[in-house]
Amino acid sequence: MPNLAGFTHRFIEFLMKLMVQMEKRKFSKTPYEEGENRLSGIEYRTSSAFDLFDKGEYLKAEKIYDECLNEIDKNSSEYNQVLHAMGYVKSHLNKFADARDIYKELKNLAKNVEEEAIAIHQMGMVERMAKNYEKALHHLDKEHRLLSDYGLDNYLKLSANFYERAYIHLLNYELKTAEKLMNKCLEYAQLCDDKVCLGCSYRGLGEVYKTNGNNIFATECFERAIMAFREANDQIAVREIEALMK
Repeated sequence: MPNLAGFTHRFIEFLMKLMVQMEKRKFSKTPYEEGENRLSGIEYRTSSAFDLFDKGEYLKAEKIYDECLNEIDKNSSEYNQVLHAMGYVKSHLNKFADARDIYKELKNLAKNVEEEAIAIHQMGMVERMAKNYEKALHHLDKEHRLLSDYGLDNYLKLSANFYERAYIHLLNYELKTAEKLMNKCLEYAQLCDDKVCLGCSYRGLGEVYKTNGNNIFATECFERAIMAFREANDQIAVREIEALMK
């Protein structure tokens, strides 16, 4: 049986960070600092909630996000960002019905095809975490068609799509399909030039090879994943892979 503990957490964490990093860069770390970069109450609280999510303190993050959603204008981009984050929290708390409702709402709020594709991807993630693999693949296939039909050559989104689909096939022990899709995930990760994305892709491919009994290729992929995560200064991910290699 594949050792999948922590397998998707780094990638989910990475995708979530992408949604909020542009906002977080605008502000300082404390709401009490003076000057133009001082965080507002909502901004500081959502930043704090993200840090709690990053530490695995999901109930605390859920409480803060819920409070913020009740205060933010539903027509604002900030509302969508916080709603996305809440969807991750609900999924990690196994509150899948709530997570489904969140991503359906985000799909309805989408202003363009790219935003719709993101919401559909997240719907697939929820079903994968809920172990509804056929439904998950249905959503992810739909996302891939949208990205392809509209020429949205976003390498990160394509890498994430292939990653999720490969992961589902790995869970189903459909190893040939998992290997093929994870190689495509890696191909797009190399094009988007992000070390965390690259590390996740190499780790995923290593998991496929390890499950298939190909320990030489698995070790090579794990070593490349460690290199990428070290460059990204993600020591937690490094330790997880080192444990897999023992």
